Amino acid sequence: MARYVGFAFAFNSVSKLLKQILYFVIISVIRSVLGGKNIPTLAQLLQCYTLSCWATRFYLPINLIRLDDRTKNIFLLIGEGIEIEIKPNGQWIK
Repeated sequence: MARYVGFAFAFNSVSKLLKQILYFVIISVIRSVLGGKNIPTLAQLLQCYTLSCWATRFYLPINLIRLDDRTKNIFLLIGEGIEIEIKPNGQWIK
């Protein structure tokens, strides 16, 4: 019997169509809240979700998630001093 790895694994195995539908729903919510400016990419959203699951799995608080207007990177502040930036292509820098 395969061990349950976590919700992030289940999310990664979702079909491409379902990911696009989920992306559309998330973007629609972001546009309604922000007024249509600074929309994150699908790669950024998936990586942000994965890293958020990782942080909460280790009981680390997520203090801040912000989309930088200048660089278009997502900035995460996790715990006391973990700073992560997610580029528009989905790569992240600690």
